[in-house]
Amino acid sequence: MNKEKWNELFCENGEGFNPYDYDETGREPLWSKVSSRRDKLVRLLNGMNDSDPRRESYEAEHAELVKLYEEIKPF
Repeated sequence: MNKEKWNELFCENGEGFNPYDYDETGREPLWSKVSSRRDKLVRLLNGMNDSDPRRESYEAEHAELVKLYEEIKPF
């Protein structure tokens, strides 16, 4: 959708001013996805038994996500 059509639809037929650029992608940012997955793994690991065979792979994935998040975090 181009900006003119967006302004017609959402700014009362172009009479209003839209101060925000229309977001073409509408996708969740990567840092947010990484943070969500990291937090989910922490919850899984906290409730998981130490003898669970999936624990090692989850811990390895969590360590990778922590490193990645430190590189891309927005603040």
